[in-house]
Amino acid sequence: STGSVKIWDVHDRGDYVRLVNTSNHDEYLGGCVIQQTVSDSAFCSYKFPPNFVLKGGAMCTIWSNQSQALHNPPSDLLWKDQEAWAIGPDVNTVLYKPNGQATTGLNNTTTITRRPKSNHGRVSPGGVSRDKVIRTTLDERSMGY
Repeated sequence: STGSVKIWDVHDRGDYVRLVNTSNHDEYLGGCVIQQTVSDSAFCSYKFPPNFVLKGGAMCTIWSNQSQALHNPPSDLLWKDQEAWAIGPDVNTVLYKPNGQATTGLNNTTTITRRPKSNHGRVSPGGVSRDKVIRTTLDERSMGY
């Protein structure tokens, strides 16, 4: 089950997509796919490696190549084959189970939010030092719920 895993945010310059496990239980994501569409046309699909588990309460960031982030599983996964995630008003980002069932998604209702800067020179949670992210909300009707 991946019902407690949510897409938390998409970086405003396409550096990453971040997921969060909202439960206290580990969630198996091996074979799950994050797919983005732009104006209802496929843009990119990221498939989680086999046996990938997102711990209860944890976040996972899937970084695009342009981010120059380091691959540090399970919290940070570098997708070297994708230059950038799609951004903009016509982008939808959806997490699918291996069987193709949509579990969570972010629609194109976007708002810009500011991430507080970290204290004492430490990087903010998930290793993100940039302060602008696009935070979008799930439109459950568009996901067929």
